[in-house]
Amino acid sequence: MFTGIVEEIGTIRKIDKGVSSCSITVQADKVLHGSQVGDSIAVNGVCLTATGISGNIFTADVMPETLRRSGLGQLTGGGRRKIWRTYSVRTYRWNRNDQRAQKGGQCSVGDNRLFSEDTQIHH
Repeated sequence: MFTGIVEEIGTIRKIDKGVSSCSITVQADKVLHGSQVGDSIAVNGVCLTATGISGNIFTADVMPETLRRSGLGQLTGGGRRKIWRTYSVRTYRWNRNDQRAQKGGQCSVGDNRLFSEDTQIHH
């Protein structure tokens, strides 16, 4: 689920337009903290699936229909765009982990460990 809450402004590093699709490379910091290949990241309001993550760079494939129906077809390298992640159980646990750390809990701020899949969430 996308919240629509912008987490940061990312920079479009490269756009490779192919015959039937396009690859977009984006520099971002905050949204990649805890993200994995296969996660959904919105760029300029368009949901994309990260196909590669290396440091503070992620890549995603964009299909022709998406290019036609969104503003992504007009993007150029160097442009800055709004970026945010989906809000999932995993990101909920990640955020709870950071909150606990800030309140003196067991994990340290910036710890990139996620709770195991069998961790129960209590409100």
